[in-house]
Amino acid sequence: MEKILFFDFDGTLINTVGPVTQLFKDTADHWSDHIVTKDDVISTFGVNERGTLKQLTGDNGEKAFLEFFEAYKLMLNSVKPYPGIVDLLETLRDDGFTLILVTGKGIECCEASLDKMNLKGVFEEICPGRIEKAAKAEDMLEIMKRHFAEPEDCFYIGDTPSDVIEAQNAGVECLSAAWDPDTDRDTLNRINPGKVFESIEEIKDYITAKKR
Repeated sequence: MEKILFFDFDGTLINTVGPVTQLFKDTADHWSDHIVTKDDVISTFGVNERGTLKQLTGDNGEKAFLEFFEAYKLMLNSVKPYPGIVDLLETLRDDGFTLILVTGKGIECCEASLDKMNLKGVFEEICPGRIEKAAKAEDMLEIMKRHFAEPEDCFYIGDTPSDVIEAQNAGVECLSAAWDPDTDRDTLNRINPGKVFESIEEIKDYITAKKR
């Protein structure tokens, strides 16, 4: 039976949450008729970049996205994968897991990020985010069906409370990545007790032990 590891991107693989949130705010401020707060930005997370900027700037969403994407590519020069992430991905892939990226990021930002971080080719499949809605659970269910994988043979690794809910909706065990200092650990520990990991080594040991 195939074993699948679904991965989130921002805040799980790469330390982009803070910079991306600020970049959304700066771009939306430029194209909106009112000041946009970081809470406004965060409330849109789940949809892709076009979806976020459409919600924040209305009819200016596409123009805002084009500006955002150019700034995003420059921002990638100042971020990097969390220490130990590349080793984790390579180790788990060598152990026979199928690695699939299931993220809210749009395909443009996904491809730019993976290329910049030398992670292209690590994932067998990339499921990017959508403009209109969060669809991680839907994507995981469809992928498991195509790969003839059972939910109990899969994990979703993500850093937000919404990742826990999406994984639960797909019947997949969520392992909460809490190695970023801005992670909402209190909420994660409340809704996903015993499965919140503050180090990459801990999560690797858990997966290895669980799937022997």
